[in-house]
Amino acid sequence: MRILTSLLFMLASIIPGTALAEAQVLTLWPEKFLGGNIQPDEFVKKNNSVAYRSVSSPSMEVFLPPAEKSNGAAVLVCPGGAYSQLAYTHEGTEIAQWLAGQGVAGIVLRYRIPRASSADACRCKTPSAHSA
Repeated sequence: MRILTSLLFMLASIIPGTALAEAQVLTLWPEKFLGGNIQPDEFVKKNNSVAYRSVSSPSMEVFLPPAEKSNGAAVLVCPGGAYSQLAYTHEGTEIAQWLAGQGVAGIVLRYRIPRASSADACRCKTPSAHSA
């Protein structure tokens, strides 16, 4: 948690103010991949919405408010998707753009999700005896 907080403070101080429509993408591990071979990201585009089914290279997309509106606050947005996808547009970038319009920096986290066949995904979707 301390690392994430430090990273958010660094982002706020490094990235100059930009227009509302612009966003900067920051790759979290630009030089190496943790946990296997890099595969192309899988996503589904329906209407004007994007949902990621797999993410190989986690990143953050930063939406900053106009300088005259900025209040110095930031919110990390982690889009949901029932542990099988990321509703990236609907629960991510749309929220971050709205926040930027309110004077708050919106930072959308594009994080890795397990494949449907992984043990973690199966265990998460199944009630366990110790959670009853």
